[in-house]
Amino acid sequence: MNGSEPLRCVLIGAGRVGSALAQALQSVGWHVDLIRARPLLGAQAGAAVERLRLLVETADLVLLTVTDTALESVAAIVPPIDGVIAHVSGGTTLDPLAPHRRVASIHPLMSLPDIDVGVQRLLDNGTFAIDGDAFIAQVVDSLGGTSIQVPADKRAAYHAAAAVAANHVVALCGQIERLAGQISIPVDAYWTMMREAVDNVADRGAAAALTGPASRGDWETVRRHVAALSDDDERQLYLACCSAAARLADQQIPPDLAGD
Repeated sequence: MNGSEPLRCVLIGAGRVGSALAQALQSVGWHVDLIRARPLLGAQAGAAVERLRLLVETADLVLLTVTDTALESVAAIVPPIDGVIAHVSGGTTLDPLAPHRRVASIHPLMSLPDIDVGVQRLLDNGTFAIDGDAFIAQVVDSLGGTSIQVPADKRAAYHAAAAVAANHVVALCGQIERLAGQISIPVDAYWTMMREAVDNVADRGAAAALTGPASRGDWETVRRHVAALSDDDERQLYLACCSAAARLADQQIPPDLAGD
């Protein structure tokens, strides 16, 4: 806090992530002005830009929760401030925030599927990847989270891992849903198995937690699996994951299963 006054944040971008962050910050004592980005970029932007100018004059933090492609344009509209201007992009460096003096990034390493769940997770001892001005670590502290420093040259690799963890896993869940539906088995049974597998990875590491036919070189079972998949897209997805599992287990997948 600044004396008895709450910290002030102007948050630009009122989508799912921006709205969740606004509510989370408000719940821990911040004063938050949440504004939409689109009016700032439109043909009639004058009034919206003037309102923004007045709001950021006293802001400790201006937080951009817009798309990566809009970051530079929106940052350029924000007038020079004494506070920090930051974005929430996982894979973007601080370059789009130039020429502001105090810049930072804060990326919640969590899945925020909607506003209500997002608020809960933002306040639940979450992990945030940060870079830039030291003030951004105080923002994480105010949310009760843990900061990890991810510098510019590591951003893309960091965000690729996040995409695998949150997006690619969900794509695989889609395959599980489809296959379970084809054989009329309740998909919840697979979710239990999947949670157990993730727990095993957390406890032992991926290589030690790996089970199944690819881990032991049981290629006849793999061939039966492939034959049971009638859709070519399903077969290709299965074989791509099977090949990755074989590499993790230091097994040599046969040429007829390896694909091109």
